[in-house]
Formats: sequence, structure tokens, C-alpha cells
Amino acid sequence: MKDSIFNYFDIISTHDYIAHIYNNNSERYEIASRFISDGLKNKETCIMVNDSNTPEELIARLKITDIDFKKGLRNKSISEVNIIDNSTNGKIFNDPLKSIKKELDLLSKKKKTSNFRILYSYIPSITDINDNYQFYLQANLNIIASENPVIFLNQFDISRINSKFLLNVFKTHPIIIEENSVYKSSLYTNPKEIISKLDYEKSRLDSLSSQEIKVLTFIVSGLSNRNIAKELSISIRTVESHRYNLMKKLNLKNTVDLIKFALKNGIY
Repeated sequence: MKDSIFNYFDIISTHDYIAHIYNNNSERYEIASRFISDGLKNKETCIMVNDSNTPEELIARLKITDIDFKKGLRNKSISEVNIIDNSTNGKIFNDPLKSIKKELDLLSKKKKTSNFRILYSYIPSITDINDNYQFYLQANLNIIASENPVIFLNQFDISRINSKFLLNVFKTHPIIIEENSVYKSSLYTNPKEIISKLDYEKSRLDSLSSQEIKVLTFIVSGLSNRNIAKELSISIRTVESHRYNLMKKLNLKNTVDLIKFALKNGIY
């Protein structure tokens, strides 16, 4: 499927889970303002999820469409959820899943018949991204969209995400918006299947001791058993024992698979 984004917005429906991949803030705010203004005109409660207060440029664009942002906050047709607690100089990161679920519960009690639109546009810097966590998060947000009267739009700055993150976006979102066109993702995977696989990966990772993880890190770095033994001040036999236990616990057959597992789980 390929269509104009603005044609698509005319047929958008509850439970849609959409990724918007943008190149600049002008494009970001253009799509966001259309998404929010349409929602408010449809009497849907709009929740803005970000790392700070809603950007002034987005508020200005909403004003062009006769949307009074401050009035919306007062009458609860608009709600803000901040992922970063700015009072702590960005040191406290609020769990997006818990924060969004809490906000939905609160607003649902006040407006029992209301549908919702959620605009999520927080992306950490590329050096802070934990790919598996973000993958897990997006799959769970997809479930929120599927189990609640919600239309969900996630916005991703292409300059702040790596290739693995981008691949995961295509796996977790059935609808992709890019350069004002709409596509159906051929890589989309059921979110419960994604979560099941990630939980399995986490259980395998949690089974490793701290010493085994250190050994695994050095294996990824290409060190020999002798050099790993020197780095950790242990015997070569102990390193060999750790290698054997790693293979057994992770149910892997060779070093290549071991390195793949480590890289997939951020161990390097």
C-alpha cells in the first residue's frame, strides 16, 4: 500500500499503530499538528508524550487550525506526559509504558466514552539507545493501541536512530509514514510474538553470572583464552570452563553464535 499521508488521515481508525519517520522538525510538526487537530475535531482526547513540554512550533501550528492548546490542557481534551523529569535535570527517566497506561486510566475515568490519540515523539540520543529495550517498548505500545480505543502515532527522527532500531520500527509498526507517503510494512510482526522472543532472550541473559558476561565480552573483542585469563587474573582452564558454561546455558553450538548472541543483547 502506498498513499498520500493526508488521504490516509481521512480514513484513519481506532487501533491504528503508525510510525512516522521524519527528516526535519518542519515535517515532524506538520504531521503531528494534522494528527492532533483531526483528533480534537473528532472529539478524541489527545495525549502528547515527549521528553519535555510540547514544542512551541507545534503549538503555533495547532493555533493555525483554530486549536487553543492551553485551553485544551485546561478542559482535558489535551494531556501531556513527560518521559523525562525536568526538575531533576534529566536524571530521572519515567517508564513510558507505565506513564501512558496511568494517563489512559485517569482520562478514561473522567471521560468514559472518549477515544484517544497518542502522539509519542521521544527518542533518546543514538549513543543511549538500548535496541532490545526500544524493541520491547514499541511492541508493548502496539498492544496498548490494540487493546484500547486508541490511535497511536510514533515519530522517529531518522538522524537519531541506527539501522537496527529502524529495522525494529518496521517490525513493530504495521503502518509506516515516510516523506508524506504511507506504506504497509511487510516486516510487521505480531507484538506478542516479539515480546515472547525478547523475554526468552532476557531469561537466557539473566542466567549468566557476572564473570561469564565478562568472559563473553572479551570473546566478542577477539581475545584468546590465554589473554582473557590474563585480563581476569584466572587460569586458562577456568576460562575454558566459562566458555563451556556459556555454550550450555545459551544452547549455542559455536563461537560465532555466541558472538551473535552477545551483539544482539548489547554485550561488546
